[in-house]
Amino acid sequence: MLHLLLADGSSPTLTWTTLVSLVVGVVAPILVALVNKGHEVKAKAIELAAISAATGVLNEWLVSSGSFHWGQALVNAMTTFVIAVASIFGLWEPTGVSDKARASGRT
Repeated sequence: MLHLLLADGSSPTLTWTTLVSLVVGVVAPILVALVNKGHEVKAKAIELAAISAATGVLNEWLVSSGSFHWGQALVNAMTTFVIAVASIFGLWEPTGVSDKARASGRT
């Protein structure tokens, strides 16, 4: 069994907010491709940034218990956005899923 250790000797944990950022980051590009049928890259980037920002703020709001931290919300949003961009170029584009999502529903 493989055990990962951090610098302080502890094991890394996967929090539910990290899991939400991961799932949204992987799924959001397909949702954007379904909504934005054109090839306008700027619009897609803005939509992904908005989804990522909403995810970051929502994650922080749910775990803050009264002490909301904008810095942590920004880190959550950036994490989601980086995962989304990486999933576009590393998963969805090479497999052709993005093209199929854009083509779906066209007449």
